[in-house]
Amino acid sequence: MLNGKLQELTKPGGVIDQYKAEVSASQQADYEIWNAVEDGDYHGTSEQDCNAAVESLKSWINERRTWAEANSADIGKVFYTESYEANGQVIATSEIYTTLDACKNGVASVQKNAPIAAL
Repeated sequence: MLNGKLQELTKPGGVIDQYKAEVSASQQADYEIWNAVEDGDYHGTSEQDCNAAVESLKSWINERRTWAEANSADIGKVFYTESYEANGQVIATSEIYTTLDACKNGVASVQKNAPIAAL
């Protein structure tokens, strides 16, 4: 769902391009007013600068979309163990593991090392 919405933003003719078209008259007026600044410190008002900024924004969104797509399977998946007393009270909680195998390895380590651990 999110992937589709982000693609709609960044595709050619998509939402970002539509907004750019809506503000193009403002961009041109801004360029006419501010391009004449004598000290040369004001940049970013030409159509070329505007186009570059739009493409940069679209690229940034696509990079984040690609990252989210690649990592979404792991988001929200965490594993940990808890040890309980006979009355059901938690007496220990492990660190958080990002994979079930890592969690199982942690349990195996505790089972192996707990009997000889110094307290």
